[in-house]
Amino acid sequence: MTDENHLPRFAFRVGVTGARKLLPSKIERLRHQINGVLTLVRDEIESLAETETARKIYERPREYALRVVSPLAEGADRRVAEEALALGYELYAPLPFRQDIYEQDFPETIEAFRSLLGRANVFELDGEPGNFAPESYREVGRFVVRNCDLLIALWDGEREEGPGGTAEIIRYAVATHIPVWRIDTLAREEPSFIDSPANLRSGGARTNAKERLKAYLKQALLPPEETHRAHGGLFAGFAGWLEKGFGGDGASSLNEYLSEQNPGSNILWRAYATMTWLISLQPSRKVPPLEPPRAPVEQWWDTHYRFADRLAIGQGDRYRSSYVWIAILAFVALAASALSTVLPHEIEQILIGAEVLAIAGIAFIVIAGHLQRWHDKWISYRLLAELCRKQYALSSIGRSLPPSEAIRASESSDAPRDVWVAWWFAVLQRAAPPLLGSLAAAKPDALRLALSLVGEQAAYHENCEARYEAASRRLERLGELFFLCAVVFAVSKTCAFLWNDPFWMGWTTALAICVSAASASFVGVRAYSEFALLARQSAQMRRAMTQARADLEAIDVHAPLAARELNRALHSLALVMLQDVGGWARLFRMKTLETA
Repeated sequence: MTDENHLPRFAFRVGVTGARKLLPSKIERLRHQINGVLTLVRDEIESLAETETARKIYERPREYALRVVSPLAEGADRRVAEEALALGYELYAPLPFRQDIYEQDFPETIEAFRSLLGRANVFELDGEPGNFAPESYREVGRFVVRNCDLLIALWDGEREEGPGGTAEIIRYAVATHIPVWRIDTLAREEPSFIDSPANLRSGGARTNAKERLKAYLKQALLPPEETHRAHGGLFAGFAGWLEKGFGGDGASSLNEYLSEQNPGSNILWRAYATMTWLISLQPSRKVPPLEPPRAPVEQWWDTHYRFADRLAIGQGDRYRSSYVWIAILAFVALAASALSTVLPHEIEQILIGAEVLAIAGIAFIVIAGHLQRWHDKWISYRLLAELCRKQYALSSIGRSLPPSEAIRASESSDAPRDVWVAWWFAVLQRAAPPLLGSLAAAKPDALRLALSLVGEQAAYHENCEARYEAASRRLERLGELFFLCAVVFAVSKTCAFLWNDPFWMGWTTALAICVSAASASFVGVRAYSEFALLARQSAQMRRAMTQARADLEAIDVHAPLAARELNRALHSLALVMLQDVGGWARLFRMKTLETA
């Protein structure tokens, strides 16, 4: 991986939710249980950082980063923050309101609050007191969940009395696939591990809670195992044999991604783009660029998006150009075979050689495609790039795609090997720098970024719709034209047979084969490219962008809790775009390179 796209830190984030009032008689026991889980997390991460796997995919894993996310309210928030700081954790403090307003909630403990805040990275949300207070506390609770990998919940087991209570935040965490370490504030039972709705209903797993937490940490921080790469078909099987014979097939998809270099481009890999332009002859509307990144977290996601996007473009150019070359070589092979029967002997030998070389070229391209995995990498890297692009927009207001959405996007390609995409995206989320400052100040820039994303996508899909429609229509007409030529030559061949003219009969047969091969090539390229379906998909996305723009422009970013509305609009936009890329991935997943 290049220096500009450096490896992420070995990082883990622990959030906290819980009661503000804790029984004095239970404080020491609760402190001991909080210290126990934070120490377990730290020790397990120290152990995982020593593994060979961690050294390959993280930047200096022994210099791991542990972060606790706490709004620093009285009670549970501060207890966890104090224990975490003592154990070497970083402190990230999202506040529901501006600091001066928030401090009015606990006038008797302001100094303790300020002491902790002085050791924290701080981010003020856009909540307001008074009537907006309950929703503001709900928003900060959800913010903690969205920015942590494990939630420590100090909870007595009772349902909340109002919005944003501990029970609601726990349910929100479980629904978004964030596991919960529940500590009973009444000290009636041992801590439990909650990672599913079933666990939540039963109060969580207690007997093996620590082992389950350790298993979760390993699963979260070390890459998933991949199923063995299948090699179906003669050429794919031969490629697999070659790969094993030369010591390949051992690198994981993630390690392959991390070791990728800029694929570059040359005339061979511009075949698809050149063919599409020649066939469609559609001028492209200029695509407006995205708003440049401002905050470090935006720069983080922009860097990783550009790296994955560049690799996806390179692998896509190779895969799509390869089937264009296969179609060309197939035409050359059939045409040479047909013409060799009617041309002089000296030229016949050249044509036979051309036929053999064309067939060998097809086999070489197919085998190379399987060995280099252009097709699989194109889809995987595009999925990762799109996840990073969505997160780039969401990070501008401190939001993130839930793990469940990333998993769903990677699973949309129906490829077991794409599991690493969602896992790596979660690693990047953990290692991303936190958003600092004030959400009130960030909202206008976030809205501009969202609108620029909509504008970019609208222009891109407008170009695609016009280009794909024209290309599909012209490829269909070219196929039909050459088919009609084949019919004409077939009729001519019949006439030559009736007139007993061997010379003309040989030429019409050869030419009929040539134009039939050309027709089949056009039909094959059109079938692989799926221009018609892509045009319809782009039309749907263009309409979705029009609606997204209207939703965004209706938001008053200066209103209290406007970030919630902006988040909903951005999240809906991200889901639409992920559905688009998921549909694209399903469309092309089965279109592997073939010889016929």
